[in-house]
Amino acid sequence: MAHLVLLTKKTGNIETSQNISLLNNYPFIEKLTKEFDKPIILENDARVAAFAEAISGDRKEKDIVCYITISTGLGGGVIIDKKIYHGSNNLGAYFSRMILDGKNTAHQLISGTALTKKPRTK
Repeated sequence: MAHLVLLTKKTGNIETSQNISLLNNYPFIEKLTKEFDKPIILENDARVAAFAEAISGDRKEKDIVCYITISTGLGGGVIIDKKIYHGSNNLGAYFSRMILDGKNTAHQLISGTALTKKPRTK
């Protein structure tokens, strides 16, 4: 069974932990920062992959980098001038919610989960 943990970027706290109540409202980022004596930044995995590509990968010479990953879901990131683009509501480059055919989201049509459900044709 999966363990659901909600970690809030704004506060850096674990807000809720489904199976380990001791972690509820736990100051995760604060504790890591203190433990390692380094700044800790919380970010989406696809955005971090986009950032890595923009600063040290094949696209490091580009001002704008768009990165898309298909895994269980559909993720991505946009990097502008070596900074992660979050958009006005932190949903910048959240590709999985795009409507692609007038009714279905990109997640419903082309995520890894969706692709495993599609019938194969010869």
